[in-house]
Amino acid sequence: MSTASIDSDRTIIHEGDLFSLGEILVAEKLITSKQLAEALALQKKRDPHQLLGQILLEQKLISKKQLYHTLDTYQKWPLLGELLIKANLIDNAILNKALQYQKEKECRLGEALVQLNLVSEKDLKQCLSSQLNIPFIDLRHLPLDTGFADIIPYQYAKKNMLVPIEKNGKTLTLAVDDPTNRLVLREIKGFTGYEVNVVTASRTELKIALDKIFGENPECSADLELGFDENNDTTTKYIDESLTDEILQRRGNLIVERIIRLAIYRGATDIHVEAQEKEPALRFRIDGIMQEIEPDSIGDEFAKYYKEVISRLKILGRMDISEKRRPQDGSFRVQGRRVGGISKIDFRLSIVPAYFGENAVMRILDPRNAPKSFEALSFSDNITSRFNDLLQNKTGIILITGATGSGKSTSLYGALMSLQKPGVKILTAEDPIEYVYSGLTQCQVNSKIDNTFAAYIRTFLRQDPDIIMVGEIRDPETAEMTFRAAQTGHLVVSTLHTNNAIDSISRLLSLNVEPYQIISSLLGVLSQRLVRRICPNCKEPDTPSPELMGILFEDPPNNIKWYKGRGCSACNYTGYKGRMAVGELWSVSAGDRLNMSKDISPETIKQFAKENIITMMDDIRDKLIKEQTTLEEIFRAVPIQNLSKYKNAKPKINFDFTSKHLVRATG
Repeated sequence: MSTASIDSDRTIIHEGDLFSLGEILVAEKLITSKQLAEALALQKKRDPHQLLGQILLEQKLISKKQLYHTLDTYQKWPLLGELLIKANLIDNAILNKALQYQKEKECRLGEALVQLNLVSEKDLKQCLSSQLNIPFIDLRHLPLDTGFADIIPYQYAKKNMLVPIEKNGKTLTLAVDDPTNRLVLREIKGFTGYEVNVVTASRTELKIALDKIFGENPECSADLELGFDENNDTTTKYIDESLTDEILQRRGNLIVERIIRLAIYRGATDIHVEAQEKEPALRFRIDGIMQEIEPDSIGDEFAKYYKEVISRLKILGRMDISEKRRPQDGSFRVQGRRVGGISKIDFRLSIVPAYFGENAVMRILDPRNAPKSFEALSFSDNITSRFNDLLQNKTGIILITGATGSGKSTSLYGALMSLQKPGVKILTAEDPIEYVYSGLTQCQVNSKIDNTFAAYIRTFLRQDPDIIMVGEIRDPETAEMTFRAAQTGHLVVSTLHTNNAIDSISRLLSLNVEPYQIISSLLGVLSQRLVRRICPNCKEPDTPSPELMGILFEDPPNNIKWYKGRGCSACNYTGYKGRMAVGELWSVSAGDRLNMSKDISPETIKQFAKENIITMMDDIRDKLIKEQTTLEEIFRAVPIQNLSKYKNAKPKINFDFTSKHLVRATG
């Protein structure tokens, strides 16, 4: 159990010090000298070991809040050893023995006493309860609110063995294992903003309560029940041939389920299970950033049963469990039972052999994250409106560009959802299919059987489609068929890997697309990146550094409010929660087509097409006005060439954050 220790960073004033607790209370005018004398006489008459503060509380001469404030301010809290000696549970010899054991084992004093069988846990808690006037409660039948998981981080609660059990206004009641550890209670008051009321309970009941509030260890949503689809002969064969030890198999199954639960709870998009020299590591990609996951979050057995974890993943992905020398790809589906219904979550699995062992990466495709429309993607109003105008065309091609992981596929799905209606037939060729939608005909690319993007487009032209979605233009054959489809009376949406909208021209030319095809078919290009949102739970005012301001602005705006996330349990102490897209949209006008027919080089296009481009800086400006992100995040996520060019642009651009449009002033 976790009880009080003699902490080196706590300065405790004992009875032999200059001022006693009673003298301090008199000096603070909380009690009179006469009341103090009467309380001391009652203490001597009853039991000299009874704490003076407890007597004053019984006499209702001071309140518990006044007593605790005084004890905190003047550091008059008694140590656990003193309390136990006063209660005649131990003597100085026993205390010294326990202190020596505590030093050797690096544990708390209460743990040492219980482990040495010098004091029972029941006697210890009853002593703390009576001496400190703190209720000793039974947590077994107490209703616990899982919403408290958002107030105190799981790892902090587990480390200090405390459980939030009630919230009343701005007062938070905690059941704690160590009520004498005032340092922890002050920390909780500091980072939650709540006044803290304390009760105590047995360590066993505290562990059970932690699991109920934060989920089935690890921290995970309490309303999520997972089920795996394993009804196939291949899986059964692999289990029988490779995992003969049923106990090991169950261990691997349990750990994998815990990992998946935790990843879904934290909103991860990818799970990385990695073999390393000393011990395996677990990392999640959350909001585009890799984050280390403490082993305690999934149980102490992760490293011990790492091989069984990999075997379990191979089984789920329908892979060859005996193959350890070659990379393997697979997929599986998890059925999640949540409040409000059942949802199916797809996982794409990749396993690769590395120097220290096999590594696994799982992409999580949660249908809750699938976009319902282009409007839901959080682009600025100008980009959303103009992009929707492009979608009204019946023929031509619209491209979405950006780096890997910049949200291109999500924007494609959002566009299709905006177009979907009963009178429209939509066909897609995807590699892989990330989200499954009803009403779309979605086809999975498989180059092993020659089901390539180009092959599907050829077939689609005989399927009488209105709209075709091509997951990615990555080779000349796909590029040729995509533009052929756009020229034969179909609206085509697809993606490219380029840094900005204009660079898509260079990329298409490198894929052997003829200039006349680009000029006649290209409707517009959306280039995008993903930036993290400021966490709304810990948002606070901030002042960006002059260096950052100087890179982005000629004249730093004086009328914009800057914010950042302080870091809290809701955002895993990153200051950010969730992501949104920032984009650059080029709508190809008739004038642009005429100019491209004369000179299609990207350098020339940048000069004459800029009037038809909503720049990424315009969209960033919109996000900053709405206090949704930070300058630091903009510089992390957006290529500097998309930002720095605005500083020296001619005519000079001044940013007016009170206006809806950029104000252009001649240089």
